[in-house]
Amino acid sequence: MTRLHGCLRSRAALVLVCLAGLVPACSSSHDDQPASDGGTTSDADTIGCLNDKRADTYTANLAKAASSQKLKVTLVSGDPAPPIRGVNHWTVKVVDESGAPVTAPLTVKPFMPDHGHGSSTQPVVTSKGDGTYDVADLNFFMPGLWQITFSTNTSPADSVVYSFCISG
Repeated sequence: MTRLHGCLRSRAALVLVCLAGLVPACSSSHDDQPASDGGTTSDADTIGCLNDKRADTYTANLAKAASSQKLKVTLVSGDPAPPIRGVNHWTVKVVDESGAPVTAPLTVKPFMPDHGHGSSTQPVVTSKGDGTYDVADLNFFMPGLWQITFSTNTSPADSVVYSFCISG
């Protein structure tokens, strides 16, 4: 029995050592690393989303329409800009297909599609009454590709998705 107990402890220790080796790959926070071509690679390169075709390139007043074309969301500004790992604050403008401001409640959902999880906190959305919304506490807590979905409950319900590669 003692021999079996010792063997089980050895296997458990081996599993812990192996798992500890995987942790840095999931939550890297190191600075840029030298690349083989003499330049540097960022955490975004390491995690593989820097050149991801799904990622949008941040610019002030970046506008996107829903696939139905019945809803348009403009990312008026971000603080900081472009988005970074950590807490961000955005101002967005939401209009319908005729350009009229949408004042219905707006839902904002950050999500990491490659990891299958959302953010650890819910963004705080405040309407200014003219189709403009402040989105505070938008927390991209780890590097990788983040999709931010803006949805309304207007009839018909619709959504617009922004995607940004967040480096570490």
